[in-house]
Amino acid sequence: MVAVAAGSGHSLVLTEAGAVPSLGDGGYGPLGHGDDERQDTPKVTEALRGWRVTAVAAGACHSLCVLQDGRVFGWGVGEDETLGLQLTDNQLTPLEYPLLRV
Repeated sequence: MVAVAAGSGHSLVLTEAGAVPSLGDGGYGPLGHGDDERQDTPKVTEALRGWRVTAVAAGACHSLCVLQDGRVFGWGVGEDETLGLQLTDNQLTPLEYPLLRV
């Protein structure tokens, strides 16, 4: 384990291999598993498989990650454009911020 991030009801883990298992309350999609189901044991966020994640962050009902190449992805609650991606629906899987690089 390299890092952990915790929202109000969900958690993300960043492994040494760059994978992102998540668990907890899946309401609004902050786990990134493509649904809004609760996950009681860590499950790898499949949409990020094959990419090397270097950082994770969690808000109340949303999550963010940074890939090794500097791309940033976000997912979770999207009401009122919360993710900053001009969406008004919840994002159940990671979505790239097209103009953001770190």
